[in-house]
Amino acid sequence: MQNRLLALMGEKQARENRPITSTEVARAVGMSRQAIHKWIHNDIGAYPSDTLDRLCEYFDCEVGDILYRVKDNIAS
Repeated sequence: MQNRLLALMGEKQARENRPITSTEVARAVGMSRQAIHKWIHNDIGAYPSDTLDRLCEYFDCEVGDILYRVKDNIAS
């Protein structure tokens, strides 16, 4: 799984015509700035449902707007 957090931040920034920082997102959803940084760089292994719910509230979106599946290129 991968996430679109950085893209959602950019979309919100364009909609609201103002900067959206990782610090702002972190405060709004009750996460550390370091955790948001890991999300931005897709450097996390789990996507807790409570975190996804808070991000959906902040970005006014659905879970499917945040996460997407990346198929493995493993030969069977």
